[in-house]
Order: sequence, then C-alpha cells, then structure tokens
Amino acid sequence: MKILFIGWGTNGFKCLKSLIQYKFTPKCVIVPEGYDVRGMQKICKQHSIPVVDFQSSDYLMSKIRTIKPDLMIIASFPKILPGEIIHYPKFGSINVHTGELPKYRGYHPLNWAIIRDEKQVGVTIHYVEEKVDSGDILAQKTIPLKNEDDINTIKEVLTQLGAELLVQVVKKISKLKKKIKGMKQREDLATYAPKRTAIDGKIDWKNNTRDIFNLIRALKSPYPNAFAYDSNGNKIEFEESFLSNNCGKVLSRIKDHYLISTGDNVILVKVKQQLKIGEILR
Repeated sequence: MKILFIGWGTNGFKCLKSLIQYKFTPKCVIVPEGYDVRGMQKICKQHSIPVVDFQSSDYLMSKIRTIKPDLMIIASFPKILPGEIIHYPKFGSINVHTGELPKYRGYHPLNWAIIRDEKQVGVTIHYVEEKVDSGDILAQKTIPLKNEDDINTIKEVLTQLGAELLVQVVKKISKLKKKIKGMKQREDLATYAPKRTAIDGKIDWKNNTRDIFNLIRALKSPYPNAFAYDSNGNKIEFEESFLSNNCGKVLSRIKDHYLISTGDNVILVKVKQQLKIGEILR
C-alpha cells in the first residue's frame, strides 16, 4: 500500500514515526514551507524517505499523480487542500485531529478546549472532506482534562494516542484493501476552534479566577503566552498558572495584610494575630 504523508510538528512527527515503526513507511513526506520541520527531515533522512516542501496545491497534485498513493495521511497541516487532492487516493485521505470531533473543528482545538474549561479532550482519526474536519470518524479516544494539565502535557499525551490510533486504522485499511466505514459526525453537535490571534491572549482581569487560569495554561510556550500590561504600558507575559486546592491557605503578606485563598478567588485581609505563610486556616 503506497502512502503519502503530509504534516509537521509534534503530531506529524509522532504519526510518521509510528507508521515507520509498523512498516507503513510513506513513499513521500510533504511538509509546510516556512515551518520548523527539522525533526521530520531527520527521521525521513534516516529512512530514505523523500521530503518535499509544499509549494502550491497544483505542485502537490503533480506529485500525487507521480506517486499514485493508495492512501493519504494528514497530521497537522496548516493548509486546506482542494477536493481534487483529497479524493485522489483510492482508499481516501485521513486526518489526525487533536480534538474530540465534532467539537472543536478547525485550528487550535486543544487551546480552545482548555480555555473553555472542557472536562475532557480527545483525538480523532477521520476521513478528509472539503468541509474542514467534517468527515466520517474512524477512531477516537478521550482523556480527562485535569487542573494540573496544560497545553504541553495534554498535547504530549494526545499526540501519542493519535499516533497509536492511526496505526490501528491503517492496519485495517491495509488488510481490507479498501476504504473502511466510519461514523457520521453529528452536525448539530459541531463547534469550531477558530485560528487564534495574538490579541486573543490578553487577560481580562474582570474574568473569574478559573477563566484566567485556563487562558494562561492554554498558552504556555511555545505558544505566545497570555499577557497583560503594567501601569507603564510594558507587556507582561504569564508563563504558568496554578489553582490552590487548599482553601484558607495563607499565600503571602503585604505589609500588615495577608492574602488568603478561597474557593474561587483570594482575599486580602487584616488580622490581629501574626500568620505563617503557607499555613492552612481551618
């Protein structure tokens, strides 16, 4: 079975690595132009896989006609491909989407899921159609989103799960030598994850504590961090956020006042006695 692989980043790298490990080595790998694809280039060089920069849809179509792939696999590709390309392979084109489809179609699904305080996140293998992330679902896995998670920890887990699910799907297609039946997505449940812009990371201090916590942990490096401005107009970037499970914890002292955590916030208080930083008030 001839496979054409298109992708980059953590998702693309792990999927490509798993395909090679299970003897589904692609005939060619297409990477986006202008992105850091050194990891992809390195593993392709190790396994003598040709790597081609995506230049245009017409150029990609010419490569496809030359390779004549049976299956095309996409994992984190920043371009929307036309129907002529995605429907060319006889076994179809499949995508590895780090989101729980039909929720969070589109860009940055994990960032948006964290920002919107979802209780679980997922990864989906689905057929590619002209409408973004709308094709039949071939495999899906969800995991809980915990307070200690951030965009990097959750992405690490889901991209690994996605690579494993991808291999299972490819094995099935290879065995049957035809397109396999998927599950239709419910359009009434579809939500979208629009492409994020820099201004989306600005903290609104009128929001509740959890909203701010979620924004900061959804935008940890290498993503542009959540930010605010100080009184002099200097940009302040926030790298991490934490929620205390210890209500009543004495967090810090400001002159003769103490900052104490509550169920949803913190409160600045003045007390008659002296408190120890870190102690829990009962």
